[in-house]
Amino acid sequence: MSEYAAAYGRMRALKGKLLSREEFDTLLKAPVLNEAVAFVRTHTGVEISDTTSLSQIEHKLKESLLVDYLKIIKFLDGGPAEVVKCLISRFELINLKAIFHSKMAGVKLSEEFIFDLGPHCTINLENLLRAQNLEECFEICEITMYKTTAALLSRSFKDGKPYPLCLTLDLDYYQRLHNSLSRLSYFDKQNAEIFLGTQIDVLNILRFLRLKFNYSFSPGEIFHYILPYGLKFTKALFWKIAEAEDPISLFKLKPYNQILTALQGANVALDAEIALNRYLFNFAKRKIIGTSPFQITPLLAFFMLKEFEIRDIISILNGKKLGLEPAEIKKHLITWIN
Repeated sequence: MSEYAAAYGRMRALKGKLLSREEFDTLLKAPVLNEAVAFVRTHTGVEISDTTSLSQIEHKLKESLLVDYLKIIKFLDGGPAEVVKCLISRFELINLKAIFHSKMAGVKLSEEFIFDLGPHCTINLENLLRAQNLEECFEICEITMYKTTAALLSRSFKDGKPYPLCLTLDLDYYQRLHNSLSRLSYFDKQNAEIFLGTQIDVLNILRFLRLKFNYSFSPGEIFHYILPYGLKFTKALFWKIAEAEDPISLFKLKPYNQILTALQGANVALDAEIALNRYLFNFAKRKIIGTSPFQITPLLAFFMLKEFEIRDIISILNGKKLGLEPAEIKKHLITWIN
């Protein structure tokens, strides 16, 4: 397990660069957007200016997460490297989703919003960007690892029943990520499955609540959006609560039941998103401290913490742009937990 020593050391150094609670407090209290942007530039090292748009800032912050993945994978090989390589491929999925949606909308996508994966890129993005339509994109994908996914999407579009792009790509990603864990040692794999399974639980619960309460989807429609490999919120459990008027009262899974039943207010899905992601944030913090440094779970936990930091930075900047008070912005933050 000494294979993790250098990667763990690199992760600890990168974790030390995450914003502290005091720094988040300073950012939150910045009186105007320009001062908040200047603070982000100084404390994250991301190259932005006062004229950089918020969408550009968000992309650059996510690029910094990609850079952290690339820094850590240099110290890994074998099974652990395959897992992180799969995690990196999520940025390729983001690229694909952006390109596919731009073709559907008939608009040109700026290349500045495409992530550069370097040697980890598995598809010719230039050809995809030059494609005249979605069908040409699917044809380009036929000689890549997305061959099966592209065939499904192409067939559904030809039949006039477009299968959701994001759903199809997400299912492919989580299947590959689950398969990548098989090359880890027994206890390493077991702990990684618990960590990722918990993350998928939260994604599935939030999808269920959003589609039921915000979009009034039927249980059958929602079922197609449920991801595999959840730790507790399985497809079997889904059917037990799916048709209930008050599914939250039937939700018996700990700790999710305690989190959900504590929610009050009209927007159940939004409140649940904040509460459950706060749980995930604390869960990741515990895993970095409480899991052996000679396993992959602390690395997975760091990547999650960095994602939540980026989310909160963007939330604060958007709040500043809208002229919201710090107390109002704070309600929507994940990394700020009383």
